[in-house]
Amino acid sequence: MPGRYAGLPEEALEEDRIAGTYEVITLKYQYKTMQQSRMLYLNENGSASGALSGNWSYNAATKTLTIGSQKLIIKKG
Repeated sequence: MPGRYAGLPEEALEEDRIAGTYEVITLKYQYKTMQQSRMLYLNENGSASGALSGNWSYNAATKTLTIGSQKLIIKKG
Protein backbone atom coordinates (compact mmCIF):
# COMPACT_ATOMS: atom_id res chain seq x y z
CA MET A 1 0.00 0.00 0.00
CA PRO A 2 1.47 3.39 -0.90
CA GLY A 3 2.33 5.81 1.88
CA ARG A 4 0.28 8.94 2.23
CA TYR A 5 1.68 12.38 1.45
CA ALA A 6 1.97 14.36 4.66
CA GLY A 7 3.75 17.44 3.33
CA LEU A 8 6.61 17.05 5.82
CA PRO A 9 10.03 18.37 4.87
CA GLU A 10 12.66 15.75 4.12
CA GLU A 11 15.33 15.55 6.81
CA ALA A 12 19.04 15.36 6.02
CA LEU A 13 20.82 12.09 6.73
CA GLU A 14 24.36 12.20 8.07
CA GLU A 15 26.92 9.50 7.27
CA ASP A 16 27.80 8.98 10.93
CA ARG A 17 24.21 7.83 11.61
CA ILE A 18 24.17 5.15 8.89
CA ALA A 19 26.43 2.57 10.56
CA GLY A 20 24.43 -0.25 12.12
CA THR A 21 22.66 -3.54 11.49
CA TYR A 22 20.00 -3.84 8.79
CA GLU A 23 17.77 -6.59 7.46
CA VAL A 24 17.83 -6.86 3.64
CA ILE A 25 15.39 -8.62 1.34
CA THR A 26 16.44 -8.94 -2.29
CA LEU A 27 13.26 -8.85 -4.36
CA LYS A 28 13.66 -11.61 -6.93
CA TYR A 29 10.58 -13.54 -8.02
CA GLN A 30 10.78 -17.31 -7.78
CA TYR A 31 7.62 -19.39 -8.17
CA LYS A 32 6.36 -20.76 -4.82
CA THR A 33 9.44 -19.50 -2.98
CA MET A 34 9.34 -17.15 -0.02
CA GLN A 35 12.02 -14.48 -0.08
CA GLN A 36 14.44 -14.77 2.84
CA SER A 37 15.98 -11.78 4.55
CA ARG A 38 19.71 -11.53 5.28
CA MET A 39 21.52 -9.32 7.75
CA LEU A 40 23.69 -6.42 6.56
CA TYR A 41 26.28 -4.91 8.88
CA LEU A 42 27.57 -1.41 8.10
CA ASN A 43 30.48 -0.84 10.46
CA GLU A 44 31.69 2.54 11.70
CA ASN A 45 35.10 1.92 10.08
CA GLY A 46 33.48 1.95 6.62
CA SER A 47 33.40 -1.81 6.07
CA ALA A 48 30.30 -3.85 5.25
CA SER A 49 29.58 -7.54 5.76
CA GLY A 50 26.68 -9.94 5.56
CA ALA A 51 24.24 -9.55 2.66
CA LEU A 52 26.72 -7.23 0.90
CA SER A 53 30.41 -6.89 1.54
CA GLY A 54 33.19 -4.42 0.85
CA ASN A 55 33.57 -0.81 1.91
CA TRP A 56 30.67 1.57 2.20
CA SER A 57 30.35 5.34 1.80
CA TYR A 58 27.51 7.85 1.63
CA ASN A 59 27.23 10.84 -0.70
CA ALA A 60 24.81 13.30 0.94
CA ALA A 61 24.48 15.44 -2.20
CA THR A 62 23.13 12.56 -4.31
CA LYS A 63 21.73 10.52 -1.38
CA THR A 64 23.68 7.53 -2.66
CA LEU A 65 24.96 4.77 -0.40
CA THR A 66 27.71 2.76 -2.09
CA ILE A 67 28.52 -0.70 -0.73
CA GLY A 68 31.27 -2.36 -2.74
CA SER A 69 30.08 -1.93 -6.33
CA GLN A 70 26.38 -1.55 -5.42
CA LYS A 71 24.88 1.95 -5.49
CA LEU A 72 21.70 2.50 -3.48
CA ILE A 73 19.55 5.62 -3.27
CA ILE A 74 18.44 6.03 0.34
CA LYS A 75 15.95 8.27 2.05
CA LYS A 76 15.33 8.89 5.69
CA GLY A 77 11.77 8.39 6.79
